[in-house]
Amino acid sequence: MGRHNLGEYSRKQPRFLPPPRERGRAPVWSFKHLRSEPSPGRVGVDLDRTFSALSDPTRRAILEELAAGEMTVGELAKPFSISLPAISKHLKVLEEAGLLKREKDGRMYRCVLDATQLIGPARWIARYSSLWREQLDELADYLKSEEKGGKSG
Repeated sequence: MGRHNLGEYSRKQPRFLPPPRERGRAPVWSFKHLRSEPSPGRVGVDLDRTFSALSDPTRRAILEELAAGEMTVGELAKPFSISLPAISKHLKVLEEAGLLKREKDGRMYRCVLDATQLIGPARWIARYSSLWREQLDELADYLKSEEKGGKSG
């Protein structure tokens, strides 16, 4: 009896409260315009690949290390408690996303951060930041009005 089976409700996505509108009409939010693919006819960055590469904390930490300058694979692997082959797999993902370049120097590989690949995702985020700010402001106004309405009634 102490355990609760949430069933399908545990798999549902969180719901967002719609911002208030005139005459009590609730708006319908549509996020169909939020796409990660580049628009047709535009030169774009593969945002899915970039965001996927950035989604792993180890890969983000590797990029932070590389922000200080060029490093060998061995130097990159030192702070991590994972194997060298695992580091190489992370480096391969970052390389395929265009976030780093590996160059062979004798028997060693040197890695360099290519921060230009972060321009596309930064622009994508900036494009929607005003939308998010507006919606959060409207949500805050809605919550304030609900709070005032609940206290007076």
